[in-house]
Amino acid sequence: SLEQDEFINLAQTMKVITASWVAETSGAFTAADITGCQGMWLVMVETNPGTRAPTDDYDITLTDTGGRDVAAGILADRDTATTEVALPDRVSRPVDSDLTLNITNNVVDRANGTVKLFLSSVPTAIAAAAA
Repeated sequence: SLEQDEFINLAQTMKVITASWVAETSGAFTAADITGCQGMWLVMVETNPGTRAPTDDYDITLTDTGGRDVAAGILADRDTATTEVALPDRVSRPVDSDLTLNITNNVVDRANGTVKLFLSSVPTAIAAAAA
């Protein structure tokens, strides 16, 4: 399942979307749509395993309607114990549709967590990748 919260700054230049997810009893996650992304640029993603942490090195993709992972693989092998931040290489990535959240390689029953998308209304240069 997926719940979504959204924050937009007063200047309307940045948007933060927090998607809280819960896996099924089998550990599988049914892909879910994250809305409000279209026309924005992906600047950063923060992942946080929940109180019932997923399997170590679980993977996340954020696919557009064409099936392209707009995170370009930077959300693979997420940690089960710590919050992690991932940045696109060099420049923010354009988002031309709503996104689908996909979580794979988890076997923990009812694992949960959050994925926080930091989006900008303008392209943004990125100095260095985060750990």
